This record gives sequence, C-alpha cells and structure tokens, in this order.
Amino acid sequence: MGRGAWGVGFGVRGAGRWTVQERGSGACRLVLLHDFTVGGDRAEDAEWVRRATDTNSRAELCRLKDLAERWERLDQLVLSFEDSIRVQGPPEPVYGFLHRVADWPRLLPRVARLEVAEDTPGVQVMTMDTRTADGAAHTTQSVRVCFPDSGRIVYKQTRTPALMHSHTGQWSVVPDASGVTVTSRHTVLLREEAIGPVLGEGTTVEQARRCLRRALGHNSTATLALAKRHTQATPHGPPHGPVTAPAARPRPAGRAPR
Repeated sequence: MGRGAWGVGFGVRGAGRWTVQERGSGACRLVLLHDFTVGGDRAEDAEWVRRATDTNSRAELCRLKDLAERWERLDQLVLSFEDSIRVQGPPEPVYGFLHRVADWPRLLPRVARLEVAEDTPGVQVMTMDTRTADGAAHTTQSVRVCFPDSGRIVYKQTRTPALMHSHTGQWSVVPDASGVTVTSRHTVLLREEAIGPVLGEGTTVEQARRCLRRALGHNSTATLALAKRHTQATPHGPPHGPVTAPAARPRPAGRAPR
C-alpha cells in the first residue's frame, strides 16, 4: 500500500510499509511492517528501538481500527462552525490582541489561569484554566501557530475537555476597505462515551452538538467582542486599562464541556 523511510538519530535508520488485506464481508486486515538498523549493532539499543516501535505501532493500529469501525458514525460526531464580527479599525491591533494571550486572564472573566511559552517565534504552547457558566472548571493545553503576515492563528488542543476527542481551530483577521472581519472557526470531534457522564444520561448526540456549539460559540464571540472594543477604543493598539468582557450567560440546557 505504501512505504516510507525514517530515522530517529543515534544511528537508527529504517523503513516501513502499510498493507491492507481484504477479508470479505466488509472486513479487512491492516498490517504495518518495519525494518530498521541500529548503528553500532548493540543488542540493547536494537531492543529499545524494537520495543518503542512496537508500542507506537500498536497504538496507531488501535486508533485506526477505532476510526475505521466508526467511520459512518463520525459524520454525526464531527462539528465545524465559525463566528465572525466586523471591526472598524486596522487589522494589526486586532491580531495583536489575539496573539497576546498572556493578557487574557485579566481581561476575560472565564480565563482563570493561562501560561504560554513561545520558545520558537510564532509557535505558542499554552495551558489555560477556564471557568464555565455553571461554576465548573477545566484545563486545556494547546499549540498555536501564528501567521502575522496573513492574519491567522491556527491551533490544536493537545489536552481537551472530557466531551471532546479532538479540537482544532483558527482565528483570522481579514482587512478590507472599511475595516476588518475577524473570524473564529472550530472543528470538534465529540467523545460519544462522555456525553452521558458530562451532560447527563439520556442526552443525545444532537443535543450534545447543540450544547457544544453554544459553549464554544459563546466563548469565541466574547473574545471577538473584546478584541473589537480594544481596537475601536484605541486604533493604534489595545490599551492596558481595565476593559473586560461581559460575564458569561447561564446556558439554557446541559453543562458546559469539561
């Protein structure tokens, strides 16, 4: 099916091959083969590489099996949406506000704690504690990649709330003759087995989708609105005064994703 070469340093070189074998009745067998050599030909080094490769490969195969067996169901569990706002001002201060996440705890009531590291310019590793409308809290971790020239920040959560298998998103700032359009986009894969424990037994997938849409959309629009207030108050850059977002509104049904 496919073959590729790889290397992990320390004199290790290898190649691998994926093979899909038909089994009939809508079933198949997926095989992942590896060949590798270890510099120095030390038995303990070769055994370490074998164990690491085997562990990683088994995890990959299990994940692929899970996805393949739920392929049709995944369409119901994937949710993509976006929210936008118009800003009468230049794009730079809007983008700057979205980039300077270290300022968010003092500006956004839902953000209880935020730590960010940017060891490589334009790549932010962020840990954030968020308060929800019902008083609960959850911690997320994200990697954000910033593209100031195109006005985009893309991110992937590496630690998600319990209700989400995965969560990726993008902030975009698009200028035109009369201002800028600022958009927050989310793509989420629901964790189906967590719907009952998080939102209550009997909650359907459709109800969970609506709850998640409300929760994430409310957070995004609050951030967008604050970015707009900063920019339109001081067109040459966001102020450092006590401008804060409105408090979160209670949700009409379900609990926020945790």
